[in-house]
Amino acid sequence: MQDGKDKNSETKKYNDKEERGLKVESRQASADKEGLSSKADGRQKTDVAAEKSNAAGNAPTETGKKYSYSFESVSDADSADGSDARARGAAADGTKRGGKNGGAAAKAKKRSDGSVKFVAWTLVALAAIIVLIIILSNTGTSKGIIKGAKDYRYGESNSVNLNLEDYRYRKGDTVVWKMDGKEVQKKDASDKSAFVLNTASASVGSHSIKAELNGKEIAEFSMTVNKPLLKIKANDTSAVYGEEIPAPTYTVNGLVDGDTAESLGLVGLAQTQVKTGDAAGEYEIGFREFVCQKYDVETETGTIRVLPREVTFDATERLVKEYDGTDTVLLKDIPLNGSVNGDVLKMDATARFSDKNAGEKKSVTLENVSIKGGNAENYTLGKVALSGDITPKTVVLKDLVANDKMFDGTTNVTFAQVGMPDGVAEKDSVAVGEITAAFTAAKPGKDIKVEIYNVTLVGSDSKNYRVEVDCEVSADIIGAETNASATRKTEKLSGSKIDEERRQEIA
Repeated sequence: MQDGKDKNSETKKYNDKEERGLKVESRQASADKEGLSSKADGRQKTDVAAEKSNAAGNAPTETGKKYSYSFESVSDADSADGSDARARGAAADGTKRGGKNGGAAAKAKKRSDGSVKFVAWTLVALAAIIVLIIILSNTGTSKGIIKGAKDYRYGESNSVNLNLEDYRYRKGDTVVWKMDGKEVQKKDASDKSAFVLNTASASVGSHSIKAELNGKEIAEFSMTVNKPLLKIKANDTSAVYGEEIPAPTYTVNGLVDGDTAESLGLVGLAQTQVKTGDAAGEYEIGFREFVCQKYDVETETGTIRVLPREVTFDATERLVKEYDGTDTVLLKDIPLNGSVNGDVLKMDATARFSDKNAGEKKSVTLENVSIKGGNAENYTLGKVALSGDITPKTVVLKDLVANDKMFDGTTNVTFAQVGMPDGVAEKDSVAVGEITAAFTAAKPGKDIKVEIYNVTLVGSDSKNYRVEVDCEVSADIIGAETNASATRKTEKLSGSKIDEERRQEIA
């Protein structure tokens, strides 16, 4: 019985090996689909050779394959049993090889389906990785930047801003700000103000600010808050010479936390050295020494101006000048009114008329004013409304010469010479135009007096003058006396009545 068991065991081993060999061959066939038909023909020839070998009782060995079968020698009984087993195996082998073509196609389809599934699962994995990256980028793993003033003064408006690049809000994201390790603000990231921290109320000193997103620190910032700046400026002021100097004042800016100048003891800080009666000029307003621990203090001095005192003079009477071809007149030692402290003042000035021509009630302005007397530098001339008259200038005719005439019973007279009026301003255009005159008698005689009644001037400047005759004029009337009545006649100068030279000048 033991021998029978050994034979059966040997046969089972053989069959197992052959099945494993067939599996290997099937995998080889699937891997080489293009040569499937030729390989099947080769396998059929090999199967025939295997059957002949089995019939001869030899152990089968396939050639041209990647596997082989071999057995050791057995007894006659074992050989007989083995022959039967090999016959059954050969038959099974033929059956299996017959179905290889169909099995290879099925396996190829299975491999194709597997490739498609592999690609699909690969894409799913990549999508999952991308989603994971996005999630991680929004959970505070990236760093942010805090921007803002690193140095400012307490009480000034100030804030810092958190900047996150490519940040996308997720529901529930929370931004937390911490200053010096203490949480000072916490807001949902959907609120834009969550990314801004107002630091105006931060105390004086250095501070560390940190920003967290969903509990993870993403940015850090350092800043310094300096003492508030207190600006104290003296107010400019003024006083007139001789008046009381006002107490200096000042303005305080930059107070915080409800402080006042009084609460800080900043009262009566300004001071100046000027006093009533000091000369006109500018004086500085400064500050006494003081201490203010809470603030940095900046002071600015001021100025008190002592202004010259205004004085005036009596301008109720109009200025009067005689025409001289100019529009000005010099004023000398004009008494001034309005001085203080017993100061006696006088003034020199130049009065300028609105024009140079003769006329009344012309406007007058003062130039080159000079005030003389004690403390004159502390005074100035106030505004004064002035007017004045320019009277015509008197010129004189000194060279009138009358012509002798034949008796005609009249007192008519002509002149051989007129001459130029004496006193006409240089460059003025003035000449004698008409003379009204007559003999004092119509009877013949010697050196009969000629009476001058009126002289009229001509020329562009003639209205600025009036003329007087400063000479005795007489002439002879020659011939017999007649009964003709002597008459006074006004005759215009023309022709031979005026010297040819003078006529050219008038022209």
